[in-house]
Amino acid sequence: MHDLQVIVERRWKSHPCNVHEARAATRAFVDHYAADLTDLIELAIGEACANAVEHGSPQGEENFFVLRCLIAVQTHLLIFEVLDEGTEFSLKENTPEKMPDLTAEGGRGLFLIRSIMDNVALEASGDGLTVRMIKAFVPAD
Repeated sequence: MHDLQVIVERRWKSHPCNVHEARAATRAFVDHYAADLTDLIELAIGEACANAVEHGSPQGEENFFVLRCLIAVQTHLLIFEVLDEGTEFSLKENTPEKMPDLTAEGGRGLFLIRSIMDNVALEASGDGLTVRMIKAFVPAD
């Protein structure tokens, strides 16, 4: 993807109130390129950021999470990365085909993300975990 451009890159303390800020940044980005997808993508990114705060912050509010919104203009892809300071886990158990427990308090975030986005991948490093989500879009005329 040689035409990849980073449009948004923001870093917040791992506090639940900052998920709202990340959702607002996502909304502004997606509205510009693919307004018909805004609500769904905002939901998916909000879930990824909430997971970063809840599961990817071993020291709580001492940690940070990052949101990157990128676009591949020529291939019509919106790419989102949520980085946290957590550890690796697997998406194998969280496929769109596997219905989560609807009576549980949580556990539906990754199901929603995988259902909304075209591609979801996890990448662990020594610094934490990156959730990369890709959604194709039809450019406006």
